[in-house]
Amino acid sequence: MNSRNPNIDRYALMRDEVMGTFKFTPRSFRNTFIILGLVPLSLYYLAEFDINRWDLAGKKKGESLLKYPKKEDLAQKSE
Repeated sequence: MNSRNPNIDRYALMRDEVMGTFKFTPRSFRNTFIILGLVPLSLYYLAEFDINRWDLAGKKKGESLLKYPKKEDLAQKSE
């Protein structure tokens, strides 16, 4: 009694041979560039922007949490 599914076998064979049949087309190159290039760079940019914006160490109640507060905020605090 052989209960193997031929569709699963065909899919497994296709996945095993993908390296021999894959070709870089303009569409696959674009998708690869977006996934491996633009997504990590944008996440890195957002992380760096957030790190350089906030400074939580040693802040007192009522002080600005911004690393470089605006001059208007500093003038209001001194009054």
